[in-house]
Order: sequence, then structure tokens, then C-alpha cells
Amino acid sequence: MAAISIAGAGLSGRLLGYRLTSAGHDVTLYERAPRDAPTSAAHVAAAMLAPISELPESEPRVVAMGTESLAAWPALLDELGVAYGMTGSIFVAHGTDARLLDKFVRSLRDHADQTSWLDATALANLEPELTGFQRGLFVEGEGWLDN
Repeated sequence: MAAISIAGAGLSGRLLGYRLTSAGHDVTLYERAPRDAPTSAAHVAAAMLAPISELPESEPRVVAMGTESLAAWPALLDELGVAYGMTGSIFVAHGTDARLLDKFVRSLRDHADQTSWLDATALANLEPELTGFQRGLFVEGEGWLDN
């Protein structure tokens, strides 16, 4: 089998390394910073499985591929023993940024069936650390993993 080098130990680099190693290749994974450093690929990646949330900054095709891949993540993460949750995404904004949140919501109009507004009580019940915000947007079906 081939000797393969991978630059970047973020989620993609590590998953690629895992798959290639499982296939019998000799893999070396390179990362320029220590794992917990703010500049490391693993730290920067944020570990979000949130393609709909990326819609304002991504091409529709990328969002479509990400959305289709959501169903594949649980089996892979179970195989790897990585903690994850497919509990949705929450977006909040301080008062001065409320217009940006509204603009974000408008960009998700084609996915309105997967979004809902949360009032302060519902928001605090869903995520207690977000008390103090008057409203939030919930995007159903997205997830996170322990990167």
C-alpha cells in the first residue's frame, strides 16, 4: 500500500487518515500547531454538522451535499467512538446585531420548514447558557461532534 501524508489534523484530515489507515495505507498526519492551540485545524474546525447554517456563505451545491451527508455522520461517529448530537443549531444576536440575525433568517427561506423562532423561555429551556437573549432561531436536524 501507499505511504500517504496529510496536511492538517482537522476533522477532514483525521477522517481521511482513519479511512486510509483502515484500508492498509501508511499514513502520516501533519499539523502545524498543538492540538489544543487556537491555530490548530482541530480547534478551528468548530465541529459543527450544520450545512443549512452555512447557506449564506456557501454555494447551494455545497449545502445540498452537506445536508445529504447528515444521515451518514451518526454511523461513522459511532464507529469512531466520537461523542456527537444531532440536536439542532441555535442562533442568537445581541440587540445591536438583531438586524443581522433577521438577514440570516431571510437567507434560509428555502429551509423555513426546518427553522423556528424561540422566545426567551424556550431558548433558556433548550440552552440554559443563553439566558439573557430575548429570542433565538432554532435550525432542526443539524448537529455537533466532539472534535
